[in-house]
Amino acid sequence: MAGILVLSTVADLGHVSIATSSGRNWVNKMFAAPRRDIFPITEPCSTNNKSDACAVGSTNGTAHENVADNRTRVQAASKLAPGPVTSVTRQSITNSEKVKCAVGSPFVICGGRPPVRTPAEKDADMSRRGVWKIANVRKAKWQPEMQFGSCRYSNCVSVGQNVGPDTDVVHVYGVGLNSRFPKPVRHPNQLWMFSVWESPHHTHADFISNPRSPWNSVFNLTMSYRVDSDVFVPYGFLAFEPTPVEKRPNYYVDIYGACGIPCAKHNGKCTKELPVKYKFYLSFENSICTDYISEKLYKIYAPGMHVIPVTRGGTPYAKYFPKNTFIDAADFAGPRQLAEHLKSLGSDLKRYSKMLEHKDQYRVFGGLNSMWCNLCEALNTKTIGLKTYNMKKWFNDGHCKQPRDLG
Repeated sequence: MAGILVLSTVADLGHVSIATSSGRNWVNKMFAAPRRDIFPITEPCSTNNKSDACAVGSTNGTAHENVADNRTRVQAASKLAPGPVTSVTRQSITNSEKVKCAVGSPFVICGGRPPVRTPAEKDADMSRRGVWKIANVRKAKWQPEMQFGSCRYSNCVSVGQNVGPDTDVVHVYGVGLNSRFPKPVRHPNQLWMFSVWESPHHTHADFISNPRSPWNSVFNLTMSYRVDSDVFVPYGFLAFEPTPVEKRPNYYVDIYGACGIPCAKHNGKCTKELPVKYKFYLSFENSICTDYISEKLYKIYAPGMHVIPVTRGGTPYAKYFPKNTFIDAADFAGPRQLAEHLKSLGSDLKRYSKMLEHKDQYRVFGGLNSMWCNLCEALNTKTIGLKTYNMKKWFNDGHCKQPRDLG
């Protein structure tokens, strides 16, 4: 898992969890000795200070509470806490732009979520192909049970770890795979499939460094986050589900002051009723590798997540993800330039709200919980060619790079 940092409009570091060296170095360079014209530094809020400029720093008891930054937040009107609110400046920003779908991306479904298939269509699958028998000889603890009843294509069944002559597909999870794991007897006409959702840096399989690994040349299918996988299963898909312009909420800008809206540190209900404080979310990956995009980006497209993701990884995000819904760190010369842009955007409430409007027309769905459904659909709809992968070459060689944006 990569480190996570959420940014308020003035880059309060009250909620920081950085778990990787690259993320930590970026944050250090963004905020070490900050310039006052970019990130104004004000005096801490005291109990005698009753002005609205004294802002809430944190309600979770962290060391950065009571930072006086007069925090602003944009959110949908429907998400505002009920009841009268005092000491709050409110500005309404009306949204009316026509948002077009990002066509041509394997991550984006422009027609919305795929429709449910009828029983007659599923019966036709059975008549045409019969049943796919799949052995799950090595799986991760976190992987869901191999079930297909609720899938769009359901003529697949699990045979557990039992590999017999009538087994069609043998699945092997790749993280930690080494020569000590026993290989089952292989029968003619079987497809052996490799799956992985970690980057090569964190897969820890012996075929990555050993071209003579017994697992290096046995797989005919791949299932992973990589776009060129036979079974493409990213951490999520984005469905374009636009809300009609006349039904979209306006976005309100609330400026909260600690002295105006007191909230006890451990009052969970009070905390939930306050608007989410942050405008940006750093969805930085722990590895700069081909197509590696983890859940940290997709979850920001969930309903109610009125925050803009900032991406950094080995993916051409502009090629795959909807324009005006994220900010790519690769578009900036370095951390300082990115920080200046975030400050500028966070201060331009109309421009920021337009990005929220664009992002809110997409909804995340699928992901790793639907991996077996994706597999069964691929077996029924794709032409499976006869090939054997050199796993070291396909998965590892030349697919990761060291970060060069740290100065």
